[in-house]
Amino acid sequence: MGLAYLLAIGFGGWFVGRGQLTVGQLVTIITYLGELVWPLFAIGTLFNTLERGRASYDRINSLLAEKPAWRPARLGAVHLSGTLMVDIDRFRYPNGNRPVLHNIHFRVPAGSKVGIVGPTGSGKTTLLRLLVRDFDRYDGRITVAGQDIRDLPLTDYRRQIGYTPQTDFLFSTSIERNLRFGDEQANDRRVIETARKVAMDQEIAAMTDQYKTRVGQDGTNLSGGQRQRLSLGRALIGPEQLLVLDDPLSAVDAETAGQIEERLVTAKEKTVIMTTSRLSTVDQLDWLIVMGAGTVTEQGQPAELLKRPGW
Repeated sequence: MGLAYLLAIGFGGWFVGRGQLTVGQLVTIITYLGELVWPLFAIGTLFNTLERGRASYDRINSLLAEKPAWRPARLGAVHLSGTLMVDIDRFRYPNGNRPVLHNIHFRVPAGSKVGIVGPTGSGKTTLLRLLVRDFDRYDGRITVAGQDIRDLPLTDYRRQIGYTPQTDFLFSTSIERNLRFGDEQANDRRVIETARKVAMDQEIAAMTDQYKTRVGQDGTNLSGGQRQRLSLGRALIGPEQLLVLDDPLSAVDAETAGQIEERLVTAKEKTVIMTTSRLSTVDQLDWLIVMGAGTVTEQGQPAELLKRPGW
């Protein structure tokens, strides 16, 4: 529009000088140009809005075309108890081109403590994500007491599992509230007992506000080991019978980790499946699964496996 004004004044002045245009006519032309400014801006905004709307419409269509990650439930709510059987023939991520897990077969009797070990990238975390039903589309079955976990209501199934992911996440609230996130009905006695299980009771007692201490977003006021133990406590505080723990003690010193491991393995009423990189943890487990390149390479009692070459 600035260029249009410049041309109108320049050529209009020239025509006025030659007597082909009056001053009043020139003023009228400039006024009309001013009146056109906002309509032209509106047309530009309209085209911009139409293009953004078309892009949004394409994204909505793409989202609606996505297949659900979870199968519809075929059964009602059931209590998770009994032997866990894992029989996964093949799994690949939704947008992946190759299987990341294949030929995974093992059983976990109720109340047993099972460890999963293997090099980075061997599929340990992916396997745990299938157990907590982050993904339901794979070839094979995972069953509890003969029931395919994909046939159970997702919310009810997850409510009965204590899960600690590899990446800790804490809310910007108190230690007490972060622990109670695992079970909103937990009383003060259970909160304190859970802190003792994860060897944080003495550290919390030394803090000024103790269990009311705010941890900051993502636990910025705590050390890495404290964040990890608080996340583990959140999984332990509830009544869940199945605990799925992804390397829950990697940032904890050996002495403290030993105390926590002893309390985990002596909880006879709970079934524990955990990935680990500590040999001290391996010694205390009932069963050990070794993974490599997305499959199970060895499994057996830890004492027997530790005698084999390569350990």
